[in-house]
This record gives sequence, C-alpha cells and structure tokens, in this order.
Amino acid sequence: GRQALESAERATYSGRTIGSVSERQLATHFAPVGNAHRIRPRIRKMVSFVQMNLSNPVYVGKMDLIFCMNVLIYFSEERKRELVQRFYDALEPGGYLFLGHSESISKMPVKFQAIVLNDCILYRKPTADELLKPELVAEGRA
Repeated sequence: GRQALESAERATYSGRTIGSVSERQLATHFAPVGNAHRIRPRIRKMVSFVQMNLSNPVYVGKMDLIFCMNVLIYFSEERKRELVQRFYDALEPGGYLFLGHSESISKMPVKFQAIVLNDCILYRKPTADELLKPELVAEGRA
C-alpha cells in the first residue's frame, strides 16, 4: 500500500533492486547516495505515484504506465474485465500495462498487444495507426 508508494517516491535503490541496471544507465539516470543510487531529479519529475481504490471509478488523467501487480486475482471475472477496460481507457496510445505473473487478460475483449519480455508478459495499448492494422493487435489473445 502506502509504504510501497513512499519507497517508490524516494527513488533510491541498492543491491538486488538495481542489479540489472547497466553501468551506463547508472551513470546517466542515477546519482550515488551512500551505498545506493537515486534516480536523478529530471526523471523523478516526470513520474507521479497514486494510491487508488480500484472499486471507485476515479479518473486521474492519461498515463503512460500502469502497474497493477497481483491485484486482479482477487476480483471476479466481470470486475476484472471492468478494471482492464478502465486501464485501457486511462492509458495513452503506446502506453503499457504491467500485471502479475499469475494474471492474464487473454480472454478479455480489449485490444492490448501482448509483449513477452524474458519471463514477463506486458500489455501495450496500440496507437491509432496500429489499430487500423489488425495483424498488429492481439485482441484478447495474449
């Protein structure tokens, strides 16, 4: 909950949490802080963190990324469909939805593109041009 958001807002990482970041990325996007690294202010200014009650249909503006990890598993199929549609509507074209490993939207009628990245599946909202090319869009076949 709130503790995870506060940690994300601090944007300070060390050890395993930053292990896959290259030296070049560290030098470009992070500043050393003691034994840790903090994301540089120019990047932090582009990000906002919001705790939301998914039961309330609140509009918070268009987003580039939505992380909803290991949450959908607690909802009914109907409620999951509603939430995934709200996420789709809230994303900018080309935006991404990240879900937990055990969460799939493969049987939902949303037009996300499923992208397999290592052992993760992330979902991308197509741009208007991509929606005109059905072969580029996976309609619930992720």
